[in-house]
Amino acid sequence: MSAKNKLKIIAVLAFCVFVQTGCFQNLSSKVHKEEEPVIVILDEDSYNENSPKTSDQLTSNKNPTVYNQYNVDLKVNPKEKTFTGIQKIKYTNQTGNPLNLIYLNLHLNAFKENSTIKPYLSSLEDKVAPKGFNEGFIDIHSVLVNNEEVPFNQSDTLLEISLRNTVEVKEAIEITIQFDGKVPVIAHRIGGNDHALWMGNFLPVLAVYNQNCWNKYPYYPVGDPFFADISNYIVKVTTPKDYVVVATGNEEETEKEGEKITTINAQMVRDFALVISNQFEKVSLETKEGLDINFYYTHKFSNSEKLLNIAERTLEYYSKSLGSYPYSELDIVEGALYAPSSEGYSTLILMDSKKLQDASVVLDIAHEIGHQWFYNIIGNNQIKEPWLDEAMVMYLQKNLFFLEEDIENLMHKQRERLIKAMEPMRVVGLSNDLSVFSSWETYYNIHYLRGQLMIHALKEKMGKEDFNKFLKTYYEKYAFRIVDTEGFIATAEEIYGSSLRDFFSQWMNAEELPEF
Repeated sequence: MSAKNKLKIIAVLAFCVFVQTGCFQNLSSKVHKEEEPVIVILDEDSYNENSPKTSDQLTSNKNPTVYNQYNVDLKVNPKEKTFTGIQKIKYTNQTGNPLNLIYLNLHLNAFKENSTIKPYLSSLEDKVAPKGFNEGFIDIHSVLVNNEEVPFNQSDTLLEISLRNTVEVKEAIEITIQFDGKVPVIAHRIGGNDHALWMGNFLPVLAVYNQNCWNKYPYYPVGDPFFADISNYIVKVTTPKDYVVVATGNEEETEKEGEKITTINAQMVRDFALVISNQFEKVSLETKEGLDINFYYTHKFSNSEKLLNIAERTLEYYSKSLGSYPYSELDIVEGALYAPSSEGYSTLILMDSKKLQDASVVLDIAHEIGHQWFYNIIGNNQIKEPWLDEAMVMYLQKNLFFLEEDIENLMHKQRERLIKAMEPMRVVGLSNDLSVFSSWETYYNIHYLRGQLMIHALKEKMGKEDFNKFLKTYYEKYAFRIVDTEGFIATAEEIYGSSLRDFFSQWMNAEELPEF
């Protein structure tokens, strides 16, 4: 049995003990009880209709961020697994530079039959496509800027738009894109089977512009090859009337001429995903804060109520430890992935059917809910610096299953195991991006395990009180923004009161793991 599986079993057993004895609730309620959590309000009536506010900052900002607005009309044929759409993007140039080119990601084209990009490892082919490869794609038919047709180039997973007129700094434009596409019948982040379609990262989405350039990346087969800005979405999805659409954001349904139109409003989200089925059953739980947690499934599960309770307690833990969950619902949806695992999107978690039947599902739910804070709310470049979200979630979720002294012992054991695992590894540092990883195991060992050991060491160095203060400050500073390694270190130093450069240099990149 692998160390990873042993850890999962221990965590599951601990969780069951906590639930039966009531300790889980006590643990979550003890988190910084003396402190008020950071509150983030999605206020559409302030100086800027899209500007988020934290509890004690941003309202006086003279140059508020203007968030990209996506308005999408989408028609989906679930039986054929095809879709057509028109997407309008309200984009304001906040790059600091005049623009003549704009780039969008077309992640779905990594699944084209003749794509030069393979979005999964060849060794996983039989699990991704057990019935044989079935391609997916998105094809761009036209692009207009301010209602004027413009040249564009569609290559692999990138759409390049050539602007007829330079877009000056702070100038706003409207980009209209007409497209059609197909969902592949595979077990991946986007895919489908006889029960449902799940569509993650399928819409054309603006690439991130920072450090004076556009971030253009292929769809790497290991890790999460996504990097996006916070945006607002209004998406109208037309389906046959017997289908249910579950999506990032809030859904409202209407019927017209034998069809169903589901209008989705998703404000201040990092990505957009939806799941469609005519077989969904649903159970729900409303938290004391008025948040709706929904579980959509196509197979019967005996643990549905338990899953909702775990989700509620996990949301409570992160809200008290970092800051508020700023959305009104969270959807957990059954799908099929090539491994018993899960995928997290803003306000939506896709769970593999096999994982939902496993006792370790509690770990996946806790992990993906953690990603609602780390990557979805606090953004980072998951291609260049995946540890910024993975390590934080990996470490903090331990507080849901273990007492503090048990975490201490666990981290020491994990360090010894990782030292042995790293001996034959060529890639050992946290500064390595997704392009260097050829196996999930190495990626996991570095950005999850080495990363979480570093976070534990940081907590020991700062002390519990300052570390907890760091978490809240970090959330308040970077909620709805993008953080990088420098920003993480600077925030930790701000709370610690002196330099932590040597600490991070050793823990991130030393060939041998430092001592705690």
